[in-house]
Amino acid sequence: MSAKDGLRRVTEEAEALGFSISRTRNGHLRFDLTGVPAVFFSGTPGDHRAILNGVAKLRRAKRFSQTA
Repeated sequence: MSAKDGLRRVTEEAEALGFSISRTRNGHLRFDLTGVPAVFFSGTPGDHRAILNGVAKLRRAKRFSQTA
């Protein structure tokens, strides 16, 4: 999986979970959801585990928003 495909997967998952996406000045991705602290993700993930960890981080944040 290329970095571009990985970022696409993370952003698609984030949109499906209801996050809004923006880019920081340093090139990182910022995911915002009301009631949840912002989630940040590298703009250039190093390997496939980074992609999977990013998706897991978004899912945990979404779960946190539903329990709070």
